[in-house]
Amino acid sequence: MDSGADAEHGGLPTDRLLYPHPMPEGLPYLSVPFGIDTDGRPAYWDLRGEHTSTHLLILGDRRPELLGLLRSLVIGVTRHSLATCVLDTTGTELRDLDDWAGTRVAHTATELAALLALVRREFLARLAAVAGERLQVGDLPRVVVIVDQAEELDALLAEHCRDGERPAGQSVEALRQIAVVGSRVNMHLVVVNPPADWLTDPQLRRALPDRIVLGPVDPRLATALWDDPTIGVDPASHADRGLLVGADRAPRKVRCWWTPWLRPDAHDDGAFPRTSAEIERVRLLRRGPYKVKLLTETSQLLDALEHTRQHPMSLDDASTTDDPPNNA
Repeated sequence: MDSGADAEHGGLPTDRLLYPHPMPEGLPYLSVPFGIDTDGRPAYWDLRGEHTSTHLLILGDRRPELLGLLRSLVIGVTRHSLATCVLDTTGTELRDLDDWAGTRVAHTATELAALLALVRREFLARLAAVAGERLQVGDLPRVVVIVDQAEELDALLAEHCRDGERPAGQSVEALRQIAVVGSRVNMHLVVVNPPADWLTDPQLRRALPDRIVLGPVDPRLATALWDDPTIGVDPASHADRGLLVGADRAPRKVRCWWTPWLRPDAHDDGAFPRTSAEIERVRLLRRGPYKVKLLTETSQLLDALEHTRQHPMSLDDASTTDDPPNNA
């Protein structure tokens, strides 16, 4: 079966390392594992930032492996009962994530513009709530924002706006702000192939030190990213699986888990298996705020807090009398 068919229909190729059931034990709290290194140690993303950056940068053009990796990350995040927003600039390749618990996916230009504006709104509301000491960072549930092929996002949004002027926040600049300060308000960013200037900007390089490389990287960018540019240029250096490169670590060869099609389908034996608890969580969350114009349950409070900046009232009043409507 070719890799394209694998990505589209969830086939289980025998030469790939399948997502494990159950998960490995002994992983740090709030870690999101996505594979193993050559020594058999788990490769993971630590949302607390104690072992890795709180954001993640993914580079390369190996599309089937990338799709499997993104699915693994979504599964790992939602198993911590965290919300995930996915900006899918490809339009179709990640549509199977729509039905995954706690995950909201935008595919079309209209959806991308709306979801990015919503992400930015939540980001600014969180900053305001923390700065005003109305909430502590620990009170904010973590939200993960995944942007597939971020370099294409600006062009899609530009086409969406008829007058040629994008509304505030509907650009990659909004993601840049989250990359720099999002960890202060428990917002985490996964960026796949961002615009070239992201990789040469010193501030963003510090904000995104952890990178997964899946396939060759442009030589000019590789030179800017690593002392040894062959890390990203020579396909042979990571043709088998991929590389995990941190700010202060030597590159580690990793095998990313292959995660098949996630959409629950009784006729697709290759669909990702779910436990009864996960199936129940999907059923419940379909009726909750994930399917309306909210990212997390706590964002209802944040929306109310944002409103009180212009119309002061007590915190108790804001959280009980000014809740956004639930249209589920």
